[in-house]
This record gives sequence, C-alpha cells and structure tokens, in this order.
Amino acid sequence: FYKTDIDPNHQVQIVRIMGHIGSEIAINNLLNKLTHTNREVIGQAILSLRICNFTADEKHKQRLIQVIDNIIAIIAWNLAAMASLNNIEKAEKLKAAFDEEQTRNYSLLFEALSVAYDQESVIHVQENINIGSSESIGFAIELLDIFVDDEIKPKLFPLIEDISDLDKVRQLEDHYPVKLMPELELIKAILNKNPNEINRYTKHCALGLLFNKTDIQVDNTLIAQIFNPDYLLSETSAIICHSNKPDAYRNVSKRLEIK
Repeated sequence: FYKTDIDPNHQVQIVRIMGHIGSEIAINNLLNKLTHTNREVIGQAILSLRICNFTADEKHKQRLIQVIDNIIAIIAWNLAAMASLNNIEKAEKLKAAFDEEQTRNYSLLFEALSVAYDQESVIHVQENINIGSSESIGFAIELLDIFVDDEIKPKLFPLIEDISDLDKVRQLEDHYPVKLMPELELIKAILNKNPNEINRYTKHCALGLLFNKTDIQVDNTLIAQIFNPDYLLSETSAIICHSNKPDAYRNVSKRLEIK
C-alpha cells in the first residue's frame, strides 16, 4: 500500500480487500486510512468498515466525526456553488455535474454515519428522507437528533431540511467558508479546488463556461490549468487561451513539454 509511486486505484483495491478480510488487524488498518490524503481511499475505507459490520465505539467515534465534518464541508461548498449557478446562463452541464457530485457526497455521508452510529437507525433516517415529504424529513431530523453528537447537529441538519440551497448555505456559512460567487470567481474557485473535493469532469464543465466568451482575461488560474497533468483540463484550457489571447498562448506554449 505504501509503495512509492503506487497507482491510487491499487490502493483503493487493497482497502477493499481489507474489508473482506474483516480481522481486527484489517479493521485497525481501515481506521487508519480514514485520515489518508486520497479521498477515494477514505471513501473505500468507510465502505470496507461497513462490510465488516463495524460500528465505532467512543474511542474511534471522534475520528469518524471528523470525517463526517469534512464531507459536510464539501457538500456545503458545492451547495454554495449550485446556488451561485442559478444566476448564470448556459450552465446546465455544470449544474448536472454538481448534481452527480452531491449524489455521491450524500451517499458517502450516510455511509460514514452508518459506521459512526447504529446502522439500522441511519437506514431508517434515509428511508424517511427518501420519501421526500416535509413530514418525513422532519421525522428524519428528529431521529438524528436522538443519536447524533451535538457538535455536528447544526452542520448536518441544514443539509437535510426541506429548504432551498440558498437557505442551506446561509445556515452553513457560520461553520464553513462558503459564499455565493459571481461567474468568473466561481469558475476560478472550481478550477483551484482540491481534486480530492471535486472531480475532473466538474472542472471541465466549469471551463466550458468560458467558451464563446470574448472578454476572458488569461490570468494565472487559466495558465496554470494548461500545465495540468490531466490532459482533459490542460487541452481545454489551451483551446480557451488560444481562442481569446493567441499571443499569450504562444508565450505559454514555449514552456510546454513537447512529446
């Protein structure tokens, strides 16, 4: 697992295997993976702990609460981005990309809750949320209020409440650095976002908003993406740069590695 230059996909596979081993040593290793730098590894560690039917005791719960807090922070930032997109034209692809991000994030959130707390109780909460009525959502929050630690209630409950994304952001901004952003600021924020918190396709969709714009300032954010090791982002940024500022692109292209 700790081999130099190991493929991250192989690390995820190793963590998956640990879940099927299910021994005490395997579980301890999985708990240690909850602080890994790769989000895919963290997500698989949570799923593997579920496979082991592991439920955290007080000794390990605080570590899982930190994982839950990190997931909520990602969801909160995405909610602010989605609320910002309501004022931006031709952003359908980016909105759809964020919808997919949030579906995955919410799924991971409840997987983590199922490891930190009683699994059956969390499943009951999800069932009520999925019904989708104001009454069922209210009941889900009442259930969570019974067993969830007080420190995460004001962060978790707004995600579930039957309110708009904007209202959720307003409640969450007391706990996380989230805010509404104008179009160009939002695009830059998405591009600069940690790849462990937002996937490459969402960043590609954000770059897509810059197509057909004639007043783009080719700044360091866009230039940095040209040197991104991810070819999808690199080539898209190069096309936008070349279309808007050919001279700037020629200067940058001299620094590109020719293969």
